[in-house]
Order: sequence, then C-alpha cells, then structure tokens
Amino acid sequence: MNLLKAFRDSNRSESSYALLVGGLGILLLWARAPFATSNFYAEDGAIFFTDARSSGLFESLKEPVAGYFHFIPRLIGAGSAQASLTLAPLVTGLLVLSVVTWINITIYLASNHTLNNRWHRTLLALSVTLLPIVGFESISNSTNLHFILVCASLVVLMGAQKTPCRRLNDSVLVIVTGLSTPLVLALLPVAGYRWWRDRRGEVSQTISPVVVGWALGIAGQLGLMGKFGQGSSRWGGDPGVARSLVKTLFLLLERVLGYNFLPFWPRISAENYSHGMTSNLVIRALVLAVFSGLLTVFFLRSVRVGLRCKETIQVLSVGVFLSVGIGYWLLLATMFSAEPRYAIFPAFCVLYALLTSVEIYTGSEQKREAGGWPKVLLVPLVVVVGFASHWTPSEIRSDGPTWSAGLHVAAEDCRIRESITAKVPIIPTYVDWNVELGCEELFSAVGGVQP
Repeated sequence: MNLLKAFRDSNRSESSYALLVGGLGILLLWARAPFATSNFYAEDGAIFFTDARSSGLFESLKEPVAGYFHFIPRLIGAGSAQASLTLAPLVTGLLVLSVVTWINITIYLASNHTLNNRWHRTLLALSVTLLPIVGFESISNSTNLHFILVCASLVVLMGAQKTPCRRLNDSVLVIVTGLSTPLVLALLPVAGYRWWRDRRGEVSQTISPVVVGWALGIAGQLGLMGKFGQGSSRWGGDPGVARSLVKTLFLLLERVLGYNFLPFWPRISAENYSHGMTSNLVIRALVLAVFSGLLTVFFLRSVRVGLRCKETIQVLSVGVFLSVGIGYWLLLATMFSAEPRYAIFPAFCVLYALLTSVEIYTGSEQKREAGGWPKVLLVPLVVVVGFASHWTPSEIRSDGPTWSAGLHVAAEDCRIRESITAKVPIIPTYVDWNVELGCEELFSAVGGVQP
C-alpha cells in the first residue's frame, strides 16, 4: 500500500520515484540471481579479474576480447582485483548490481518522453532484470552487461534531457556503452531520429549532448579496435558463419517473442533444432506465427489510433523501436550469432513498443469514451505474468561450484601435486573456465600452510 501511495502522490519529485525504482531493481536482481556473488562467470574471472591482477587496469583496458573493448567490465574486473581473494566474486557481483541499478534509474527517468504512466516506465526500467532471456546467461555478470547498456542507450537517445544533471548522466551512459561494445552502432538510426526530432521541434540549434556522447563512445571503440585490435578474433560470436534466413526468422519468433512474452513458453536449446525440422518445431512455429500476427495487428491499430489523435511522437517511436530491434536481430543472427544474449535488445525494443502502444490506446479520448480502452491494460499484465513464469534463470548461469569451495579444492591440489599454481574452476561448467592462482596465495586465502 505504501508503494502504491508513493506512485500516486503527484507531489513527489521524479528523483524520488527514480530512487524507489532503483531500490526495487536491487531487490529484484538480488532475488532472481542470489548465486551471482558466489562465483565468477566466464570472462569475469578468467579474463577481466585475471588481467587486472596481472597487468593492472590501464594495461588491461588496451586488451580486446573477441575483437573489441570492454570498458565497464574492465573497470569491474579491476575493482574485484583490489579485494581480498575470497571476496573477489562478491565485489564483482556488487559492482554489477550498482551498474544495473544505475541503468534502472536512467531508463525510468529517460523514458518519460515516450511513456507517461509511471508503472509502465517502472516495468520498462526493471525489464533489464526481468526479461526471461536475460536469465539465460546474462543476468548479473559484467561479461554480458553491455547488452543491457545498449537498451539503456536506446531509451536515452529517445528521451529528452531537460536538466543539466540528466544531460550529464545520460551522456556519460552512452559514452561508456560505446566504449564497452561496438553493438551500440546499431543505434545509428535512433541517433539520426533524435537529431531530426530535436531540429523539427526547434529545441536547440545544436546537436543534443547525448547524440554527441553516442558518437564519441562509438568513435572511441572503433579507434581502439583499429589501434590495438589487429589480429584479434572477429567480434560477435561465431565468425564467418552465415545462417539461413528461415532459421534466423524462426529464432526471432522463438527467442525474442515467444520466450519473452508468452507465459510459460518452454525454452529450447540449439540441440532441439540442430537435427532439422520436427513436428514439435512446426507446432511451435505455427503458434509463434499466430502470436506475431496478433502483435502486428495490435501495433498497426495503435499506429492508426495515434495518427488520428495526433500522437506523432509516440507513433514514430513505435516504428523506431520495432525497426531497430528487428533489424538488430536479423543482422547479428544472420552474420554472427543467434545466441540468446543477442535477443535481449530486440526483446527490450518489443516491450518498449508494446508499452508505448498501450499508452496510445489509453490516451485516446475516443477509445476512452467507447469504453474499450481498459482492455489494452491486459497487455502489460500478460507481460508481467510472462516474466514471472520464467523467473528462474538457466542452469548455465546458476549451476556450478562456489568460489570458496573452488579455492579449497585448488589449495588441496597444490598440496598433492606440490605445484606452483593451480586452477580454480568457475562457471559455466560446460566449458573449462577457470582462474589460475599461485599456491602460496591459495594457502593464505584458505587459512592453511604449505607442507
């Protein structure tokens, strides 16, 4: 009741609501991924933490991973390297939690240009934790944090920064996003739209600071890739492998629409569709085709209502969200990888378009007088149910040894083999991810002495 009262109190400032959303984001991320602080995940330990310990922050910043540069993960790795060995994954988890909270607050504030309803803005802000596809492998780790940062950058570029603090915050976010991933280049149409919108509205005769920040971020990323990235592996996943359009479209329906927005939709893995067409896949494809058809009708009707009611900004926003999100998936899934992490941004775009369309309907006086507009409020309700039905993250992200247990096992290995170093296993367990540490340091960490 107190939360409901807070959201209805029109006298509270936007900053107060944003802090409330940030606090809720902390609780939800911690509740959905309580395992995140007990061990490193993949590159978090094997690369970012290890490189920061061996070469320091500034040298490690120059080292590309998969052909590009990771500013935020490198900072988090450096932070965890300053902690005691036993607490390193905890520090990484807390730093990731802080960045996600920053993203939650920024999305909530920046989305007010498109979404008027505070509940819709809250749902959008928290979706970077609640989207089912985030729980597959990307929840609460710095390795995949840049996929969520791209979502926040989209909202920032679509927003309207009316205060100096908002301009500074949002500009910093798009800059660090660009320095963390070249995927932010996919927001080029959004940056162009923002420039056109500002010029059309005669807001300013200069380019918006967030557009400048986006350009600086991507220029910095491309410059670093050109200077230090020679000879590194091609970024984006499986290099040189172009996938069929049919499989790309099926996975668009499956991983972007079905798994994120259909309650209790069962997840499939690569093995399920690696042996050709099966009756199960045909049934799933038919259901998803019907669902996507219904969504298309919903979006088209919202556009028609918006144009009739002169809601030009919201109508254009729906078009931008859908075209950028779907284009992002089609390009990356066809040319690089169709892994679940690449579905995060397209799913976020679809959610943003859904919530914007709902507000177009609810803001229409004609719909309100006809008494039909409350029906569209079922859309966010179904979204919430879908999120809740996929609450538990994938075992890829959650299953595996704890860091504490791994330290003891590695120390025992040092005693048995009388070696200088030993490897501490980290997750995911289906790949041989590990952190190599000196035996003297391991003995000190676990409280033992070398025999």
